[in-house]
Amino acid sequence: MTQRDRILRCACELYVADGLKGLSMRRVARRLGVTAPALYRHFEDRNDLVFELIGEAFDVLARYLYRALEGETPRERLRLAGDAYLRFALEDPEYYELLFVSPAQLGAHAIPEEICVRGDALHQFMTDRIRECMNAGILKADDAQSVALTLWALSHGLVSLYVGGKLRVERPVFEAMYRGSFRRLFDGLEAPAVAAADVVADVNNVSSATAAGD
Repeated sequence: MTQRDRILRCACELYVADGLKGLSMRRVARRLGVTAPALYRHFEDRNDLVFELIGEAFDVLARYLYRALEGETPRERLRLAGDAYLRFALEDPEYYELLFVSPAQLGAHAIPEEICVRGDALHQFMTDRIRECMNAGILKADDAQSVALTLWALSHGLVSLYVGGKLRVERPVFEAMYRGSFRRLFDGLEAPAVAAADVVADVNNVSSATAAGD
């Protein structure tokens, strides 16, 4: 592990423990057993350090999302992408929180462009999952970017309510709520022929279950 990596890991630990208010170059240096000026060979200031952490958080989320490409169909890849966002938020909540640090919290004018580009790439990934479902006739034709934004708003809103303690339920219950909400939204976006096929499948499943019960 390089010195830069050690600095980032230490900064992340401090952020997890005390939030932004507890993260300073001096505290990082003290924990690492080095002088504060030694840190400035790697980072210009605290904001530069935090921005690097945000970039790392985007990279971690990307690793979660890109596993969705293992799905065999467009529909499966979209479902897996939605699940990946949920797993990232619950398994790496500190990184999840870092993604939504505002420039104002840091006293900065804006997040650096190179960090924003990483976020844009992930939004494009979700847009591509939507578009391929539309091209396959699974979803109704629409603006793929707008639909991707809607799905992200739903996902982020539910996760924020949960991690913020607004939904006082156990994790398995929340995961079921999340997937159920995703499913209901997806139902409304389905192409008519696919929706009709789903209804037929549901009827057949009920009929089979009834027959088995008899």
